[in-house]
Order: sequence, then C-alpha cells, then structure tokens
Amino acid sequence: MWNEQQRAAMAALGIPIYEFKGGDVSAEPEAVEPVAEKPSAREEPSAPSTEPSAQSKEPSAENKEPSAAEETQAPQPAHYRLGPWFLVFPNDIPAASFDWLRDLSSFIGGRPVQVSHVSADKVAIDCSAYAQNQLSPEQKQTLWAELKPALN
Repeated sequence: MWNEQQRAAMAALGIPIYEFKGGDVSAEPEAVEPVAEKPSAREEPSAPSTEPSAQSKEPSAENKEPSAAEETQAPQPAHYRLGPWFLVFPNDIPAASFDWLRDLSSFIGGRPVQVSHVSADKVAIDCSAYAQNQLSPEQKQTLWAELKPALN
C-alpha cells in the first residue's frame, strides 16, 4: 500500500504504518492494524544503508533547543465575520457561543462564520475583553460603541 519513499518518510517522522486487511479501502477502523515495517523485496536486509539514519539527521529531543519561532509563537487569534463586522477573539469561540454573541447573531439574522484573516481594508474589532459569557453593562456599552459605526 505504501511505497518505499512514503514508508521512509513515515518512519522518520515516527508515524506507525498501517495496512488494510483484504485491501478494502472502505474498511472500518477495526479492520486496520499496525504492522511492523518490513523490507521490500528489492531491498537486501544485510546491505548497509548509505544514508544517515533519522536519528543522526536531527539532534535528540533532550539536546534540541527550541528555535526562536517556537519560543515566541503565541496562539493565533480567531477571526469571525458576523454581518458587517469582523470580530477577533484570542481563541476559537466555544460551540455554545457567548450569550451576547448569540443575541448579536439574532439581531443580525446570521451566525458568526470563521474566516482565515481580515483584509486590510476592513475594520477588525478586538473582542478579547468580551470573550466571556456575561458582560457588565459598561462592557456592553463599550462593545456596542465599537460595533455601531459599521451599521451605517
């Protein structure tokens, strides 16, 4: 099922190799079992490999220092479009949503739809301070002041 290059790549990444019983692609998960990687008929098991092993290509996990990108990588904000607004939250919104967001959705007559980014010509409203279920009257007032200009 897997060619030699795919098997080598999966082995280097530490991904177990699975083969389907009976060759049925629509098999249920119970019909899938991991198998030990075996050399193909073209490979000679006693022949030494000319390529360095996967272990010698990368330093061990213990000795590997995190890169600058890994250290400074912050969680990506989630962007949503709701009617005329682009809302930015620090994380994905929960499936049950927030009470105020459900009310706003009802007012607009639509649901928030996640988008990959907000284009430069659109105004994104940062909803980090409002990413909670219950808002105080002051928070509601501040949020509405940010949302209202987009309705005109």
